Amino acid sequence: MNTYKKTILIVSSEFPPGPGGIGDHAFNLSNELVDSGYPVHVLSEFRKEFESSNYSRTSKARVHYFSRKNYFSNLRFIILYIKLLFSHPKAVVIATGSKSVMLVGIVNQIWRGKSIVILHGHEVLMGSPTMRWVLRKVLPSFSRAVAVSAFSKENSKKFIDEGKITVVPNGINSMKFDSRDKETHFQFEVDGFHLLTVGRVSDRKGQLNVVKALPSILLKYPDVVYHIVGIDNAKSTVVDWVKKLGLERHVKFHGVVSEELLKHIYDASDAFLMLSENMPDGDVEGFGIAIIEANYFGVPAIGSLGCGIEQAINNGFNGFLVDPHSTEQIVNSIALLRNDYTTLSKNSTLWAHQHKWSVIIESYKRMITAI
Repeated sequence: MNTYKKTILIVSSEFPPGPGGIGDHAFNLSNELVDSGYPVHVLSEFRKEFESSNYSRTSKARVHYFSRKNYFSNLRFIILYIKLLFSHPKAVVIATGSKSVMLVGIVNQIWRGKSIVILHGHEVLMGSPTMRWVLRKVLPSFSRAVAVSAFSKENSKKFIDEGKITVVPNGINSMKFDSRDKETHFQFEVDGFHLLTVGRVSDRKGQLNVVKALPSILLKYPDVVYHIVGIDNAKSTVVDWVKKLGLERHVKFHGVVSEELLKHIYDASDAFLMLSENMPDGDVEGFGIAIIEANYFGVPAIGSLGCGIEQAINNGFNGFLVDPHSTEQIVNSIALLRNDYTTLSKNSTLWAHQHKWSVIIESYKRMITAI
């Protein structure tokens, strides 16, 4: 029996120890492919500011980093990429992240091997006009495409043959949650019904939408406390609204927390909110993996219509989809959630298990075999 497995070269704009959903996706994809017997190389940028990061997981793939220096980083990126192609001429290339997709697509014009592009939803919408133009021109050069949501597919199908696109949702690495210290007892400082958002404080992540809806939520449920976890160096606008609305007792900023503490925060929360916005500059929510992470702990979610979150929430099963600007819809969804919490919590856990990487990887393996 032929046990030969194609070499995989993942070219990613992000990779641990640096933060970011694209890097986390590439990390888990590479590890799952290695576990499936594929030789995997990863090419990514090394960001010096995260050199001392205490990132606790180690990649199983062979990782090749290049450093960003002045104006020549793209040239070094391409040179290293071409060297890897010469070393592995039959490799299947997987490009993820706008910069990587653009550079791999450019090389595809002269080296048309087997390649897959990951479409997170923003690639053809963000960046300078030149970058968007180049991305749209090079997308057809890829053999196949993975869209992480139907929303991401819709954004991209004008620029790449729709027949090439397969929707494969993001997955979660359940092992990092199963490894939590279950002997540690954690609880929030005050009792109540705890809402949670995990992600950089920004207009896109929609923390401000939650804050603006809180006065109406508190009229019906005065025990609600809203927790915000994530990089918060742009939180000033949200803080101003918290003060303006007199919500200091009901909104807690936690900043960046360790992986271990995040597990306990998920576990102690009652509902996850991601009321994301599609930004005018093309910054959009392509999926919303933190929703599935919360679901893994039995925490139902409320998220925005009109973006990739529609792929992460099965409306009425593991949570509810709402207009992020409709306070009425948000309050009604919290009421529905609280009234049928046991069922929604069980469903959330089931939904998360369907999104384990050990399940999601099968779609990638079928695509790799097919090309």
